[in-house]
Amino acid sequence: MNYSKLLHIESFVKERHRPKVLVKILIFIIVSCLISLLTILNIDFTETLVNEGGLSPIEAESTLPIVRVAGTIGSFIVYCFFIALLFLITWGITKIFKSQVSAKVVFAASLRYAIITTSVGCIVALLQWLFHIDPSIVKIDSLNIFAPKNNWLGAINITNIISAWFFGIMLHSSLGISQKWSWIGACVAFIIFFVISGLG
Repeated sequence: MNYSKLLHIESFVKERHRPKVLVKILIFIIVSCLISLLTILNIDFTETLVNEGGLSPIEAESTLPIVRVAGTIGSFIVYCFFIALLFLITWGITKIFKSQVSAKVVFAASLRYAIITTSVGCIVALLQWLFHIDPSIVKIDSLNIFAPKNNWLGAINITNIISAWFFGIMLHSSLGISQKWSWIGACVAFIIFFVISGLG
């Protein structure tokens, strides 16, 4: 197969021949827990509990640990749901294009993709936390640094671009889908990420 230079990464190609799932599951769990924790730390729950929950500042402070633990667990569950959905979508794509890969290869490639994109999200969330930047106002990897609280400019961000690009890499390098359709898949992925981020 002739690979596209921009969509070819050897580690993704190796998934077709030596898919390793267990190690990736462990890494994905660790990275997901980390980004879940960072996401929760970036949210000012005290203000939310006081303004929207009707609690006093003292009650909000005492409730905060429980809310953060519940939020972290809930966020982790969302990431687990994401990997399951990603696998099903990717598996469906391989069936449509009659790609000769096993379910294990698809799952391993999906895990590698999820680890990379979640790691990018971790770096962004860590920077937001270190510099005390509220992600609901400004996303440091996006264009809304020029217009805070603008969700649509916030949707044009490095995380979404990298996520879409690596989706194309996964389709092309791991699943053997043609360069043309992999680029189309990457563009569709970016549009989906853009709309979800903009509406969020």
